[in-house]
Amino acid sequence: MAINYGFEKYSNAFRALQAKGGWQSRLQKALTLIVPVSPKDIPPALQERHAAIKAAGGEGQIQATMSQMNETEGLRLIDQIEAMYSDLKAAAKHPPQ
Repeated sequence: MAINYGFEKYSNAFRALQAKGGWQSRLQKALTLIVPVSPKDIPPALQERHAAIKAAGGEGQIQATMSQMNETEGLRLIDQIEAMYSDLKAAAKHPPQ
């Protein structure tokens, strides 16, 4: 099922955010993992949030976006990714019937 792919990528991104290192390198790694995820890989109720995370991360221009992002913006995006992971985890435990 495609949604499992989205959950797997966000799970890997969450782990990347928990690793040692500065916020920029951790966020860049997480975004690199998330960008390939398409809307069909995310439950419909979470697709808009996923699109906003990808847009904030610059999609294919991650390095350029990261160089212009200040720490407050970066930490806010990290929080959004972590919340998305949490919601995807809950959705995986209770899939729609």
